Amino acid sequence: MNKQDWYNEEKNVYKKFEDSLNKINIMPRAQLLIREAPPENAPGRKYYTHFDFFLERFDIPDSLSDNEIILYKNFIKRLDKTGQLKSGEEERIINKLNNAISNGSL
Repeated sequence: MNKQDWYNEEKNVYKKFEDSLNKINIMPRAQLLIREAPPENAPGRKYYTHFDFFLERFDIPDSLSDNEIILYKNFIKRLDKTGQLKSGEEERIINKLNNAISNGSL
């Protein structure tokens, strides 16, 4: 696969990932999304790997894009609305995600 094909496929995988994540509002479904990841070393695998890391402790993986951070923030808000998070957890996680964007360290 040449670079352009890889790039195009990665964009397609991201769009599918984004569309799927935008519909999720409960943790069990989020965990199922991880199982839909492309094979290792395939285009777009990183989005699923990042999300899997994030779900483990709501820690922010290295090299997370701003677009992914925004997706995660919206996901956390949906989890909170459905009672999937403990009291105060939404604010703590959203603050972490906001700091990741403002620090530009990722």
